[in-house]
Amino acid sequence: MGHLKRCLTLAEELKRQGADLFFLCRAQDMDLSLYIGSVASEWSLCDWSLSPEEDAGEVVRHADQYRVNAVIVDHYRANPTYQKVLLDGGIRWLQLDGAANWPIWADWILNMSPAARDTLYEPLRRRGETRFLLGPRYALLREEFRHWYSREKERETVRAILLTFGGGDDRGATIFCLDALRPLGRDIERIVLLAGANPRREEIQRWVREEGFNIRVIMNVSETASIMASADLAVMAGGMTVFETAALGVPALTLQIADNQKWIAGAWQQSGYAVDLGPLEELREEVLHREVSALMKSPELRRTMSTAGRSMVDGLGTQRVARALLSS
Repeated sequence: MGHLKRCLTLAEELKRQGADLFFLCRAQDMDLSLYIGSVASEWSLCDWSLSPEEDAGEVVRHADQYRVNAVIVDHYRANPTYQKVLLDGGIRWLQLDGAANWPIWADWILNMSPAARDTLYEPLRRRGETRFLLGPRYALLREEFRHWYSREKERETVRAILLTFGGGDDRGATIFCLDALRPLGRDIERIVLLAGANPRREEIQRWVREEGFNIRVIMNVSETASIMASADLAVMAGGMTVFETAALGVPALTLQIADNQKWIAGAWQQSGYAVDLGPLEELREEVLHREVSALMKSPELRRTMSTAGRSMVDGLGTQRVARALLSS
């Protein structure tokens, strides 16, 4: 879901700037009209069983059919074989990347990670005209975060902690964190931002009913910036949501619930914005409680982390990426 949501964010901005949109998705058991209908008038599904090369062939075919000027590629299958099909088909494309682990033929490469550098991608560049869009200044955030970015909040005391672990399976992170933070007592509100696509949502809601105190569960809301901004610190997965809390200046402790979050979680810690707690399966409850308690007791550290986050993510990244695409 994260890939689709950030593509929708960029699509909405491109539409505002006058572009027409078409979506080609590889998905199972998903009603695309629920997500895409307000942005694109047409969309199509790729067969889930297609190889990367066949998938790329479908991109070329649809691009020709709809007279597409540029393609946005956001998935893990854009390997050299996939890219060569696009290149041979005359496609101009932006490629979202987070690993820098194979050669790049794209016209634009977008990596929002704080660890992304020109020096990382220069050896992978196979075409001199490839433009790099690297770092949090290109973070694809919805317009609501740009609005809330201007509202800096003083957080001298911690009254509310946000728990959020992405748009899919949280791997048990929510209940783990609720258990670990139980000793904080009833005065601290826990705000659980829960996705409807999380297969553990009923288990989480049952835990809250049976064990919960001062816990607010919020599920399937379209606008989340105001909810996140109401928290004084966040315990969260190391994915796209970190860019959102950074823009809001909410200090973060990140858990890695997927292998691809290791690199970016470490980069956020090095930047001074977040505390990297490592992989969920290796984290102990007492360690999480200790790290949260230490951050709660240090308003100066929280202020420093908040400033670091807001200095890197200003909410204008989506506009920058859209302008880069439309001006070329």
